[in-house]
Parts: sequence; C-alpha cells; structure tokens
Amino acid sequence: MSRVMRQGKVTGRFDVSADAIRNLMGALETFWDKSSLEGLPEKSLELMEKDIKRKEVGF
Repeated sequence: MSRVMRQGKVTGRFDVSADAIRNLMGALETFWDKSSLEGLPEKSLELMEKDIKRKEVGF
C-alpha cells in the first residue's frame, strides 16, 4: 500500500480532486473490511486526508 499512496503517485498530485481522493478513501476502507484485514490502513488514510486538506485550502 505504501508504494501506491506515496507522494507523487496519488498524493501530492494536482490533477486529482479532493472528491476523487474521498472516493478512493471510501473504496480503500471498503476493500479493507471485505478483505478482513487487521487494523486500518492508517498511513494511507492519513496521506489522503492531508491531500484533501491541502486541496481545500488551496496550497
């Protein structure tokens, strides 16, 4: 997961909207639940949440 969500792959891109990131977060959480994976994808969700905030503020 860290290879996909690292800076420049999904996060930090200017051509990805905040809504698209929210959709991705929901899909990740759904996948995690359906796959019965332990814990949460905390680092990935954290990176996406930071990107949403950055896009909403305009930086």
